[in-house]
Amino acid sequence: MRRADSLVLALCCALVCALGSAGCSTGFGSAYVGQWRPRNPVAFEACLEDDQGRCLEQKRVHKPVAGRTFWGTAFSLGVGASKVKHAGESRTRTRTEPSMEVLWGFGRTAWGVRGSTVIDTYSSSSDMQGAAATDYSTSMLALTGLGYLSLSDQVGVRAGLGALPYSRLGKTDETSYLGARGLLGLQLALLRTTADRFLVLTIEADTVLVRAEQTYRSSGLTFHLGFLF
Repeated sequence: MRRADSLVLALCCALVCALGSAGCSTGFGSAYVGQWRPRNPVAFEACLEDDQGRCLEQKRVHKPVAGRTFWGTAFSLGVGASKVKHAGESRTRTRTEPSMEVLWGFGRTAWGVRGSTVIDTYSSSSDMQGAAATDYSTSMLALTGLGYLSLSDQVGVRAGLGALPYSRLGKTDETSYLGARGLLGLQLALLRTTADRFLVLTIEADTVLVRAEQTYRSSGLTFHLGFLF
């Protein structure tokens, strides 16, 4: 039964990744913060019966389970859109972020580090003379520290601050070695199997600032759907 549940989740994630434009992720260890939060589950139910076997009073006996330490690793490809202000222009671009994340925690809290590349891509339309469309892609290497909090078995939040040690600004072809990032995220466990496998939707909003001749500012919204072991 456990193998069947895991197979269903794996097939769901494979379908999402096969869509091409959708974000996907996978995690190992205990990558879902909330898996080891403290709980107070029902151990068994008892019934006080009369001489005729009728239940007079029913009680539930709980057995508290303490939180425990854990760690996890996650790989993801977040996709979405961003609003970019740079060089006197304001445009909507496609946002992608391939990343690797490592986290450690206890109970309902954790902290982690993410290494990623934040990419904003804009493709201009061809002009009246038939010139080819021009692609403007900005790539920013990011190192982000994250804090996580599990609000319930199904819902968690995260926040992070990061540095952008290297950025290549597509339109002006500038190189920058100074940038910063702020991030807020929401994580929803859509499914959970008996073997503690999770199908998780992650939504993140962030803002990046890159110091260049003209400041590059980008605010994005991305998502990815992941199978976390």
